[in-house]
Amino acid sequence: MRVCGIEIKGSDSVLVVLEGEAKDFQTIDCDIRKISIENTENSYDIKNFHKNFKKFVIDENIDIVGVKKRNTKGRFAGGALSFKMEALIQLLDVKIVLLPSATIAKSIKKKNPDYPEDLKKYQHGAFETGFALLQT
Repeated sequence: MRVCGIEIKGSDSVLVVLEGEAKDFQTIDCDIRKISIENTENSYDIKNFHKNFKKFVIDENIDIVGVKKRNTKGRFAGGALSFKMEALIQLLDVKIVLLPSATIAKSIKKKNPDYPEDLKKYQHGAFETGFALLQT
């Protein structure tokens, strides 16, 4: 199984692709590490984000996409743009799973995975999301 873990940060969707099963998986090196929306008020850029995401999912043969869920209320609530991006991702023709932060943290604490050396620091949240998705 090939999964894509996503963490939405600002106008960026940070991506990590994992392949395998819960106990035996590997990180897939992709040229694309994030997909962004340049101008959130321009419909062309919004459509382009969706098109680029769709192409990524097809090109990388993704079976399931896991998105780190953001809070809707409170101090750490996600912004309007992050929910717009999430909706565009959910329109893809692939299974989408929203993973709460608590589920991800529990999975990381329980299994304590090794982070791949070639993983950029900003990709850790996306890796953790993909890892938790493989565990479910």
